[in-house]
Formats: sequence, structure tokens, C-alpha cells
Amino acid sequence: MLVNAIDKQVLPRKIVTRKSIENAIALVMATGGSTNAVLHYLAIAHTAGVKWTLDDFERVRRRCRCCATSSLRASTLAVDFHKAGGVRRF
Repeated sequence: MLVNAIDKQVLPRKIVTRKSIENAIALVMATGGSTNAVLHYLAIAHTAGVKWTLDDFERVRRRCRCCATSSLRASTLAVDFHKAGGVRRF
């Protein structure tokens, strides 16, 4: 897919949209992801020319339930989320 995208000049700016950022942040929220995601996604949105604010993070957070976490003391871990059909945590 990556080689095909490069051949067709499909640049990140063409596929990073408000909806794609929202989906990525929803995944971060659902998996108890890093607070660094806020800084990274603000930078990604800015670079892609997508208007994204801290209020948008809060809007996504309110509708997402945390399904897994990377904390070893949690009752549900990211690996359990993956086994249940969710995405793999790297």
C-alpha cells in the first residue's frame, strides 16, 4: 500500500483529515494512550492544515470509554483489547 501511495503521489496531507485525526484520538482514548498524544496530534493537525483544538480532544474523550490500558495494575490490559478484536498495541 505504501509503495502504491508513493507511486500515486498520495501525500499525508491528502489523507490526514479532521475525521482521521478524530478516529486516531478515539483509539488513543479507548486504549488509555499517552498524554503525549495531545501534543503529537496537535502538531499533525497543524502540519496537515486541519483545525484541531484542546476542546476537540475533550469532545472525543467524552464519547469514548477506556477499554484497555498499559498499566500493569489495571484489570483490562491493552493485550486483552487486542485479543478481543481491537488493534494491536506496539
